[in-house]
Amino acid sequence: MQNDNILNGFVYENIPSYGLVGRPTHSYRTIVHGRVSGWDNYLKNELNRLCSLPDGWDGYDSPAVKFENAECALHLLSSIKQISDNSGVDLRKVIPDAPYLVPVSGGALQAEWHLDGYFVELFFDGALPVTASFYTDDDDIYEEFSFDCGGAQIDTSLLIQWFKRIYDLQNVEQEAA
Repeated sequence: MQNDNILNGFVYENIPSYGLVGRPTHSYRTIVHGRVSGWDNYLKNELNRLCSLPDGWDGYDSPAVKFENAECALHLLSSIKQISDNSGVDLRKVIPDAPYLVPVSGGALQAEWHLDGYFVELFFDGALPVTASFYTDDDDIYEEFSFDCGGAQIDTSLLIQWFKRIYDLQNVEQEAA
């Protein structure tokens, strides 16, 4: 049974336990918190819309996005925004705007950032771990990792490092042009 407004009240904040982006040992974790980030309204509205898609929205009897996938996406994406909002100016420049949210057949969900030839995608599909991918349109880079979205804490450090890397690569390209 799905609630018409399934994602009210879920907001997350980061705890930067070892500093900002840099060495892979840095850790960013999230906890449930009462503040609302800049992405929350967009995320809640879009995720509620995707969870309310009619059966067969894709032409193949696919159900709407499953609540578990939307909840996991909200948790993770709000965490990333909270890290940005609570960090120094340097990190705020690195983290891009909210991703595109795309329904996937079978009730899965994908969050996508398209950043001038660089792509970061998160794939949410129920009990499976979340799959995160970072690649370029010329296939020079392809990296992937998986993590569990359950529980109140998620380590987002690899995602933040990817965004930092994209930012740095784009700056090098601009300087070379």
